[in-house]
Amino acid sequence: MLESIDREYLVLFFDESSVHPENFRKRAWGKCGRRVFVSTTKGYPGIHILSLVSMKGLETIQLFSSSNSLNSESFLRSSLKYLQKKYHNNEMVILLDNAKCNHSPHIHHLTEEFNLVLLFNGVSSPQLNSIEYFFEFLKRGLRRHLSLSKLEIIQQLLQRARLFTPEMMTNIWDRQHIDFQKVIKGQPLFYQSWNEEEW
Repeated sequence: MLESIDREYLVLFFDESSVHPENFRKRAWGKCGRRVFVSTTKGYPGIHILSLVSMKGLETIQLFSSSNSLNSESFLRSSLKYLQKKYHNNEMVILLDNAKCNHSPHIHHLTEEFNLVLLFNGVSSPQLNSIEYFFEFLKRGLRRHLSLSKLEIIQQLLQRARLFTPEMMTNIWDRQHIDFQKVIKGQPLFYQSWNEEEW
């Protein structure tokens, strides 16, 4: 289904993630479709990541020191202007989650400013947004570098982002197609990490 949409529209996956060098997730659990319970170690605020990926790979990425809807609006506006020029005003669809900031008027005004459709993910179903796998790829191995400075971690993230290819995105979609079929059939769905060789 997504392949046919992607021929007519530029399909984008949007979300935010973060890296906390001294505040990392120890474990998390939750039933599918329910809020996840997270256990962490405490530390100072980290690096917030906003990104857009498409079936063609990474489109745009930006790092912030704080998270709010104004950052999301600014990032999306500048990214959409760039992508309109890159793809010659192609109509765009953005898949995103139900975070409160994504429902702000700042974000919804973008649909009027650009030729844009917003599609919101199911509640507490991050594994249905392909960008989650990009973030997993981006942050893989960072636990081995928690002693690095904030600037060095930013450099590591950006270097890793440059390695993300369209072939990896195709691999993600092939895996997700199986997940979508499970959702349609009402079967249980679990988020699973990938081994490095699976990329």
